[in-house]
Order: sequence, then structure tokens, then C-alpha cells
Amino acid sequence: MSDEESQTALVPAGPLIGHSEMSRRERDYVMFAIFTRMQHQRPRDALRLVDAMIALGETGPDVYFARAVVQFHLEDFEAVIETLRHLDRIDPPKLYVTKKADEKLRMRSFMRARAHFSLTGTLDDEGRASLDMYLRQSAGTKAGVKKKRR
Repeated sequence: MSDEESQTALVPAGPLIGHSEMSRRERDYVMFAIFTRMQHQRPRDALRLVDAMIALGETGPDVYFARAVVQFHLEDFEAVIETLRHLDRIDPPKLYVTKKADEKLRMRSFMRARAHFSLTGTLDDEGRASLDMYLRQSAGTKAGVKKKRR
């Protein structure tokens, strides 16, 4: 068994338990450790931590968002699309006309569009829709809207 196969075999396909046994403090600590690994250019270590959290039953949107970001950084675009689809099922995007665009939603749209483009070299329908959503959300941010003078 190769080194890569042995590392993959350590993380089960689904959660070991039905609900998370991690306290909020433990969860926040591991999420911070994931962030730190990414800051230090160690995305494979970060992915192992994310997968471990999922194996322990942490199935919240923040964990899957972190997983998508790490996979995007590793340029595993098929996995990014799969993770974002799962994230859309557990935490559907909420769009409000009058509310400022959520940064995580904008990032999800960008990652999806970029992943589709990287896999095919063009934007398919899902990729175009993601890019359109990203651009529309960007238009409502500080950089895209001029303030009215009084």
C-alpha cells in the first residue's frame, strides 16, 4: 500500500457517529488550526483536519465551506464542485435584493465558476450561472456602488 493510499484509508467515508461530540471550543480550535495550516501553505494538513471533523460528525456549513476552500487551493476542482453541491443542499444560498451580498456566498459562486472553467476550459450552464451570480453579488459591494452625496 502506498503512502497516499494509507493516508486516505484513515478517513472513513461517512461520520463515525450520528452527531458531533466536539464542544464549541474544540470545534473553534480545530477550525483555527485549519486556517493556520492554510496560512502556512500546508493545505494537505488542513484537508486532513477538515476530513477528521467530518468523520467525527461535524457536518455544519462552515466545515464544508472550509473543505471547499482547501480543495480549491489544492486545485482538486471535481471535489470542489461536489463539496459545493453538498453545501448547497445543507445550506441553500439565501439571496436578498436589499441586503449586502454575503462574502461566503460570493466566494462559493467564484469557486464554482472557476472549478467548472478549469475542468472544461469553457463555462457550461452551471459555471455561467455561478459567474453571473458572483458578478451580480459583486455589484452590490462597496467597490461596485458609488455612495450618494448629500
